[in-house]
Amino acid sequence: MKICICICGSFKFWREMLKIEALLKENGIECLMPEPFQYCDREDPSRFTDDLPPREELLPLVRGTTFRHLAKIDKADFVLVANPGGYVGVSTLIEIGYAYGRRKPLYALEEFEDLMPQILTDGIVSAEELVEIIRRRGVLRRCFLKV
Repeated sequence: MKICICICGSFKFWREMLKIEALLKENGIECLMPEPFQYCDREDPSRFTDDLPPREELLPLVRGTTFRHLAKIDKADFVLVANPGGYVGVSTLIEIGYAYGRRKPLYALEEFEDLMPQILTDGIVSAEELVEIIRRRGVLRRCFLKV
């Protein structure tokens, strides 16, 4: 059975998430990623393009993108939060709460700035260590992993 990981994180860390995705895929691990929507800058999805529509037109697009990512969390065996420096934004915090509520094993790359998301996670693990653990055990057990 192929392991499936859903990556969550701020688009501020898009490049880091792409590197993690590449590492996981190179090691035969299915990886689901957040999806920038059409008004996100191609190079830096944390920034919007100049042709951003009014808020009332934007809300349905953001809603669709959000619900598609929550569906990816549902599909995944577990969730990995990309949180360099411990940062998570509002959207990622919602995803963490959703994953926790769906009883998904939840790991982060670094300890969080805030204690609330920290208490919902099962552990802190680097992407490289994650690959090694999956290679050795086939799955991550619900335990606290500290790098």
